[in-house]
Amino acid sequence: MRPVLVVCVSIVALSVLFTCGSTSGTSCTAKDNGDGTKTISCPDGTSVTVRDGQNGATGPAGGAGPQGDAGVPGPAWIVRLDAEPAGSNCAGGGTKILSGPDVNGNGVLDAPAEVQTTTYVCSGETNTPCTTLHGSLTIRNSVDWANLVRAGCTAITGELAIAAPGLSELSPPATALTSVGSLIVAGNTLTSLSFPALRAVTTADLSVSGNLALTSLSFPVLQTSVYVGIQGNEALTTVSLPALQTGDLYVTGNPSLTIMSLPALQTGNVYVGDNTALTTLTLPVLTTSTGLGVQGNTALTTLSLPALAAVGAGLVVSGNTALTTLSLPALTTIGTGGLRVQQNPVLANLSLPALTSSDGFVLYDAALATLSLPALTTVSGELVVQFCPALVGLSMPALTTVTGQMVVRTNPLLRQCLVDAIRLHLTTGPSSYVTSGNDGAPNVCP
Repeated sequence: MRPVLVVCVSIVALSVLFTCGSTSGTSCTAKDNGDGTKTISCPDGTSVTVRDGQNGATGPAGGAGPQGDAGVPGPAWIVRLDAEPAGSNCAGGGTKILSGPDVNGNGVLDAPAEVQTTTYVCSGETNTPCTTLHGSLTIRNSVDWANLVRAGCTAITGELAIAAPGLSELSPPATALTSVGSLIVAGNTLTSLSFPALRAVTTADLSVSGNLALTSLSFPVLQTSVYVGIQGNEALTTVSLPALQTGDLYVTGNPSLTIMSLPALQTGNVYVGDNTALTTLTLPVLTTSTGLGVQGNTALTTLSLPALAAVGAGLVVSGNTALTTLSLPALTTIGTGGLRVQQNPVLANLSLPALTSSDGFVLYDAALATLSLPALTTVSGELVVQFCPALVGLSMPALTTVTGQMVVRTNPLLRQCLVDAIRLHLTTGPSSYVTSGNDGAPNVCP
């Protein structure tokens, strides 16, 4: 029989292919030599040794895998200040600054186990001053405060907490301290609180709460704070923040506070509520607010917001039972939540001459005789005017859109035809129309 050509290929990748002779029905065999080569032998006595093929080029990298679980937070880094007696570290004495992780979580830097760094600020010597304390510091007594003042530190990166129930004053003042990460003053018997050099609270709260004997609070040069909370200080009569320009403000439950003025505040979320002796609230340069609430200040007679132009997440003025006038001459837009002016039973004047759009408009339980909104074009939500016993005039000449329900009812002196005229002028909405109890007579529209 005539020999045929057979192509013999190892099942293992080879760098050389060859052709060998064989008779029909027979095949060649491959032997692994264990050194990266294989020998192929055929029945006709021919053979060849070949080397394994090389790996191909590396392919492109795969996409990123899913993010792993968050690690366990490490212990807080805290600082302790001790008086350093005269000796080898400080010839004339001074302050020893210790810091380290609060491993056992008791809020105290336990020496020596938790101490990782120790430095000295020596009195009367030329040495490296205390510029920044890296970590958090708690003042528990007059000794702690004296150590901070003596060290002359200018900044604290973490939290400065004043928790000294037996301390009536912080004296002398910390005139060097200009910046803290956060400042918490709670549950003390302090009668006054002043940080004369503090300019910034950089990462979290400035909170003053539950200090029952505190009468005055002063931050004369503070310009920025993420959040300022003044809550539940029963004897507090005076708050001075003349330089504060940015930050969220929450002032509530201070029953002795009579006047609140923030002459430099330009932007922030503002809530002032349940300060039952507060008569005056003035924010003369506040132009934008993410949200604004003035509620339950039962003695409030003056609310001044002359520059406010935009509120992002709702404007609420409610439960201010002595408030007679609300004027917002620059306000043009109110976002999510809209405007709610309610339960201000002696409110006789409401002026919104520039308001063009609001996510909603709710007015009830007011003493208004006339409601005029000359620039309002859009209410992206409900329009409600109800329970206003003195309301005679209602004018919204530019209003074209109300996307929610329109409810105008139980205004006994209001002529129904004025309500119908507003409804008929709309080009979009409302989703429903509820009107009743507007029984002003004669029911004739001009």
